Amino acid sequence: MFRPALRWTRLVSLTSLLVGVGYAAMVLCLVAPPSPAQEKMASAAYKIADPYFVQSWQLFAPNPPDANTYGWYQIAYVDASGRRQETDPRSLNDLFVGQSQSQWVFPDRVGRIVTSLDEELVNLQHEQIRIDTLRRGPAATGDGSDPAIGPSVSASSVAGAQPRVPDTEAVKDPRALDGLQKALDAAVARAAVAVRRVASPLADELHLPGRVVEVRIFVTTVSITRFSDRYRDHPPSPKIARVGDSHWLAYLPKGGR
Repeated sequence: MFRPALRWTRLVSLTSLLVGVGYAAMVLCLVAPPSPAQEKMASAAYKIADPYFVQSWQLFAPNPPDANTYGWYQIAYVDASGRRQETDPRSLNDLFVGQSQSQWVFPDRVGRIVTSLDEELVNLQHEQIRIDTLRRGPAATGDGSDPAIGPSVSASSVAGAQPRVPDTEAVKDPRALDGLQKALDAAVARAAVAVRRVASPLADELHLPGRVVEVRIFVTTVSITRFSDRYRDHPPSPKIARVGDSHWLAYLPKGGR
């Protein structure tokens, strides 16, 4: 009489045990000391941890953001008259927030890929500014330091922020700077491939009245007005800056993706 209920109890208990063991194994793979084996296991575990468990908190101390970051994409096409036309910038944020809300049961990684791509474009632009500044030499800042922009500026940093990097002999060497530029050029090329793969399908979805020729993704920041300043008689206006740009890249047809 009670055997069906007992079977269901055992099944639920066994399933819960397996889920718990799987979750514990996943966490151990992600937090284990770095090693070749850990990297292989973590890459597999991250496929589950990323869409369901990973969170990023930057609202509170010690490093609250000073700006909101927005990703945009544009499409260039040739119309029936042979003239080049460009779409207005379209929000990547709105696009993938809506997609995430509609796919909350089985989320994909598209939103996180775009977020990473936005941050990569910001970092690449800051690295180019850093290299260019180092080539010009240290500026007269009064303390002899070099006000170059660092290579790892987060996409949530304030627009126009310029963290300083040490003015060392290594970066003064022209050969070292050439090496930095070569590595940056390779990173830019990889980012260009990612931009084409992300933006080209978005161009297809627009069904534009012409032949798509180029795509572009860029990143802007809008500074956050602090609470202490919001209720003044004349609160400061938000500062808007373009902090990363892929520039125009060739459209990638469906057969080449």
